[in-house]
Amino acid sequence: MSTLINVNSNDNERTPLLSTSNNANTTRAQTEAQIAHGQVPINPSIQSTQLPTHPQLVPIKKVMVPLRVEPKVYFANERTFLSWLHFCVVLGGLALGLLNFGDRVAQLSGLVFTLVAMVFMGYSVRLYQTRSDMIRRRDPGPYDDQTGPVVLCGVLFFAIGLNFYLKFTSPTNLIF
Repeated sequence: MSTLINVNSNDNERTPLLSTSNNANTTRAQTEAQIAHGQVPINPSIQSTQLPTHPQLVPIKKVMVPLRVEPKVYFANERTFLSWLHFCVVLGGLALGLLNFGDRVAQLSGLVFTLVAMVFMGYSVRLYQTRSDMIRRRDPGPYDDQTGPVVLCGVLFFAIGLNFYLKFTSPTNLIF
């Protein structure tokens, strides 16, 4: 607003407290009308020669602030690595059981599961080291893994499907 008005309840008279306008025609009602119509009121004390005819664009400066990496980021990376290793150990234990206590079909399936577990152990180590290096370098990202879980599900689906196929097509291992 360009003018602040003192409303005195005793004499019911409006007197300006602070007037920044040189133009007496600008009133509070006109300013409110401009705001109501979506217009921005211009301070009338500014002469028209002071307004820029061509607005200049101000370049935005990027401020580089050193990024502080909290310890929980390192621990989250390690937790993810240990989770992958836990899955690989469980899968390796299943494969070891199939290799030692199964027939020929179970031993083939155990071999496939052992290979899958070993491949994903190597994959988890590589992923852990890559993310640790990115954290140390304070790389902004991306840290997510979009291909690993999808490939793991596909390979496991293939291995389980192979196990069922070998089990049900083997002439000596018919269920019925």
